[in-house]
Amino acid sequence: MCGQGADYGPMHTFVGMTSQHYITQGNCSVGGGPAADAAYFCLHFYGQPLGKNCTPKPGYVTMQTPNPGDAKMHKRGGCTLNGSDIPNTMCDGGACKIGNWQESTSGLMNLVCHCQ
Repeated sequence: MCGQGADYGPMHTFVGMTSQHYITQGNCSVGGGPAADAAYFCLHFYGQPLGKNCTPKPGYVTMQTPNPGDAKMHKRGGCTLNGSDIPNTMCDGGACKIGNWQESTSGLMNLVCHCQ
C-alpha cells in the first residue's frame, strides 16, 4: 500500500528554534534561482536526515526576513557560520544551521517540503 507522504513546513523547528525563513542571498544560495534553493533545502534539511524523497511544494516566496531578530536557516558552505548546527544534517561540508542573530536577509518563506 502506498502512503500519501508527509508535509514539513512552512514553520520549521530544529534544536529548539522555529523559523520560516531560509536564507538565499549571496553565497547562501546554491545557484539556479529559488527553485534550486528550495530543492536543496528539502533534500538537506529533511530528505537525507529522514531517508525520504523530499521536494518543495509550490507556494514559497522570495522575501526579506520580516523581523531582523527572527530565526533563520541556511546552508553552511560559503554562507555564514552564525547559528546552531542542526544534528543529522549535512550542508556543504558541515551541519545545516539555524539561528536568531540580528540581521535582515533575503530568502525563501512559506517553504513546505513534501516527503515520501
